[in-house]
Amino acid sequence: MAFEQVFGQDKMKAFFLSAIRQERLAHAYLFFGQAGVGKDAMAVGLGLALNCEDAEKEGCGGCPACRRILRLEHPAFRFMLPVPARPKAMKIERYQEIIRERYLARVDNPYLPVSFSPEISTLPVIGIDQIRQLKQETRLRIAKGARVIVLSHAEEMTVSAANSLLKLLEEPPFGTYLVLTTENPSRILPTILSRCQMLRFPPLDEETVCRALETRWGMETQKAKLLSRLSGGSIQKALDFLDSEFEDRREAAFRFLEACCRGRRLQVFTETDHLLNRWDKNGFLTWLVILQGLLRDLMHLDAAADQRLIHADMGSRLRGLSGHWSGRGLESALRHTEQAIDLIGKNVYLNIIMHELGSALMRCRSETAERIHHG
Repeated sequence: MAFEQVFGQDKMKAFFLSAIRQERLAHAYLFFGQAGVGKDAMAVGLGLALNCEDAEKEGCGGCPACRRILRLEHPAFRFMLPVPARPKAMKIERYQEIIRERYLARVDNPYLPVSFSPEISTLPVIGIDQIRQLKQETRLRIAKGARVIVLSHAEEMTVSAANSLLKLLEEPPFGTYLVLTTENPSRILPTILSRCQMLRFPPLDEETVCRALETRWGMETQKAKLLSRLSGGSIQKALDFLDSEFEDRREAAFRFLEACCRGRRLQVFTETDHLLNRWDKNGFLTWLVILQGLLRDLMHLDAAADQRLIHADMGSRLRGLSGHWSGRGLESALRHTEQAIDLIGKNVYLNIIMHELGSALMRCRSETAERIHHG
């Protein structure tokens, strides 16, 4: 039963079960890896395992202690997210209600992102007041069990909050364990990193993502297989494709790719302008991941590996494009798409990213055509 809410990550589960049974837990951990691979799920699981009333199950999820942890009512468990500042016009009671709702949603489903909109639109951070309150709480003794403190998205700590946390990391009270989770350890102060045992959570395999989608979210098998192939090993990313615009985005990605393949410059830029008027940054990220999958499928077709197609239901349409790109041209096209995804994460202007991508993919197509012509 231990860590059963965590999909995959079997090596990490075995590591913590061994550390708990041998009483060799470190006082502070930093879990890092991409979103949706189980970092927060494992952190919650650690709190359950250390405080469960059923010694054999080590985190049953059903005993009084486990239920209190999952309701965020247990004194030995503290879960913290970056939160936005309270709007001046919002009553403190309403603000606290919204924060608690989001905290409970994250603990209940650690694979989904948390958004405070539309109620609050300011930037969420982990501020110094949150850390000060946390430090006050750790001065209080707990009757039994072990205190587990989880700081999700620790990269969003302000500098003053991080410096305040240092004292707790250096001298944690006996029986207190801190878990910081992040997608970007480079954004965390080196002084924080040096005081934590860093554990990398790798991407999940497709079978694990597919099983999660089927068992937890009740998805039918064929759709679960498609989304798991697109997920890049992230349950969160797979779930991002569940919105009603998935088919529209996939069709738009195919049209864009088709225009690039056939060298239709005007159509490429027309499609680009149309897309820029439709989606925000997150919409484009989803679109780019789909485009990336289509390019990988063209590589599979070029290698006569039809059985590995991600978008198997589009196989015949993709075969119609497979002669326009091959070999290095496809590798280069995929690399440019990956760079576009990276640039969106760095907040580069979407218009620039998209027009550059269209031009780059047409150059890749031209390079392929030249090799075929001179070959």
